[in-house]
Amino acid sequence: MKVTDYMSPEQVYLDAPIRGKEEILHFVSQAFAQCGAAPDKRTVYDCMKEREDIMSTGIGGGVGIPHAACAGVTRPAVVIARLARPVDFQALDAHPVDVIIAMVVPNARVSLHLRLLAAISRLVKSTNFLDDVRSASSSGDLFSHIKEIENSMAFH
Repeated sequence: MKVTDYMSPEQVYLDAPIRGKEEILHFVSQAFAQCGAAPDKRTVYDCMKEREDIMSTGIGGGVGIPHAACAGVTRPAVVIARLARPVDFQALDAHPVDVIIAMVVPNARVSLHLRLLAAISRLVKSTNFLDDVRSASSSGDLFSHIKEIENSMAFH
């Protein structure tokens, strides 16, 4: 499974001017509505907020992976955002995040939800991914680099 199968270069955002965790959730919710994965921003925001209230999806190392399975989501999708500056996301290591990889899937697709989270985890752990995100000069270039990384991975 490849993360890039669930996104396009238009779902990659560089230097997003976000100032906090709530803004991150609103930003990615809007992005999912814009790409057609959900009928509206509120549907995704409510699901993501509910998930974040259970436990932060800030995994450490400057990375947040907000994700949710939502009844109103029409198709699985991934959004990647490099923030203009790090923000507090209540991450496990207590460090701010500057890279967001958000994911939504339809509520009935639990297995896909888990497989896509695993694919995101493999991508984050890969050698060049975070460096590529943090140094990318354009969304298109970053999307291409991510595809190259995924194509070079043994499992996808």
